Amino acid sequence: MQIAAITDHSFTTPDIERAIIEPLGCSVISQQAFTDPHALIELVRDADYVITQFAPVNAGGIDCMQKCTIIVRYGCRVIACDPGIEPGRIEADGVEPVSLQQLYAESDIVTLHCPSTEATRSMIAAESIAAMKDGALLVNVARGTLVDSGDLAGALRSGKFAGAALDVTDPEPIDPAHPLVGMDNVLITSHVASVSEPSGRKLRTSVANTV
Repeated sequence: MQIAAITDHSFTTPDIERAIIEPLGCSVISQQAFTDPHALIELVRDADYVITQFAPVNAGGIDCMQKCTIIVRYGCRVIACDPGIEPGRIEADGVEPVSLQQLYAESDIVTLHCPSTEATRSMIAAESIAAMKDGALLVNVARGTLVDSGDLAGALRSGKFAGAALDVTDPEPIDPAHPLVGMDNVLITSHVASVSEPSGRKLRTSVANTV
């Protein structure tokens, strides 16, 4: 039987989760393991799915997972920095506007979605990496030149970054001999989603609907 492990929760019992998950043939086990890293590791080691609230499910805990395919967290604070958009518009979308320095300092996961300009090139480099949390994750789906590849590789080797997911690289395509290519904590995709059949259909449909 598959196992769904709940690491911690601020509500009384996980009765709602049990009612949804257990009829699917999955056992639900629950602990308040967010203050004990050893208990947390033992809880998630054999779990197929992990649900967490405040527990530090970091690189060490993930490395110990033998079967887990999904990690879900209760709630998430979303912050954003975009000097081209009024803070009120960002707030209207349910996101907290912050400065770039605050975003670096407070984010567990940093995702990049901006164009490559003089102001944004190498925005992720040694100085900004040093300002970020230990164990942070980086996702770049924008432009490869936003990230200094050498500094990123160094952060991943040292453990400053727990991992990176890159849909774009600099240079592109990336040299197969580049250090990022052989790292276990790096996922590199080919930046061709826009040429897939579903995306083409969606683009054509949205244009036609606009007309």
